[in-house]
Amino acid sequence: MDSAHFLAEGQEPTLTNYAHTRVNEEAFVGTLDYIFCSRGEKEGERDDAKDKDTDIDGVKRRQHWKNVRTLSTTMEPVEQSSGPFPNEIEPSDHILLSVELELV
Repeated sequence: MDSAHFLAEGQEPTLTNYAHTRVNEEAFVGTLDYIFCSRGEKEGERDDAKDKDTDIDGVKRRQHWKNVRTLSTTMEPVEQSSGPFPNEIEPSDHILLSVELELV
């Protein structure tokens, strides 16, 4: 499976979680959440597939979607975020991820 954010942006989100815990004084900042997309079927697995062929890891596959764009704001530097979360802007300690995909 492939990360939809990585395919669209060329990198993973800067952070999806920014939280304080009772155990540690420093906040945890990192990427814990992902949107994964299947890589499709190997060529010949389904002869009636009319989807776009792509070569991933040296294996020709038929893709059923294409990544249009990310809709999340998680690519900004940590210093520009409003964390730690939850707070008055972000109601959860995890930031919502969203990606627009197009079926082909």
